[in-house]
Amino acid sequence: MESPLSNFSPSFPLFKNGHLQTFVAAVPFFGGEKRLAAFPTEGLRIAIPSDGPSVGTLGATLHLAPASRGTVVLVHGVGGGATSRYILRAAVAFLEAGFHVVRVNLRGAGGTHVHCASLYHVGLGEDLDVILHFLAADPRLGPLFLCGFSGGGNVTLKRAGEWGGRAPRALAGVAALGAPVDLAAAARSKRPGIFPITTTSCAA
Repeated sequence: MESPLSNFSPSFPLFKNGHLQTFVAAVPFFGGEKRLAAFPTEGLRIAIPSDGPSVGTLGATLHLAPASRGTVVLVHGVGGGATSRYILRAAVAFLEAGFHVVRVNLRGAGGTHVHCASLYHVGLGEDLDVILHFLAADPRLGPLFLCGFSGGGNVTLKRAGEWGGRAPRALAGVAALGAPVDLAAAARSKRPGIFPITTTSCAA
């Protein structure tokens, strides 16, 4: 069967190879850190009471836009974190579009393993409920939007399907970018490209 990526047309013709696009996206050019500094920022600790025998916490960073249209919660991919380049770039884009932004580190990501007894995985969507419940209690944030990337997009879409018509009231929308919807098919389709090491050592 022909891959749905066969007709993919990249924005920049020089980067037709998917592996190359992944590496280029990680290059620290226009990463967004300096532009993020222009917005008020707060650190958040979100309790996850189901974290094994103890109460763990998720680390997150809130950036406040001058005039808000709501709040976008950015969910990173497998192997990523709240400081991944694509998360920083997305944060800047949403802030400049008038949205508050929350960059979340899922369980154990971004050096937060010391605060959690367990680690995140693509089958663990319940933490999104906890995050949304926590943020909904802040009257500044308005409607909430989930935006997941890669494996985080899979988690986001899976949880949205599980919610169905019973999604958290504060949730206004869901988006996923580059999400492997069928993980088994994605694993089977992995093939060595110009960077074969990435195919065996990286999940997302």
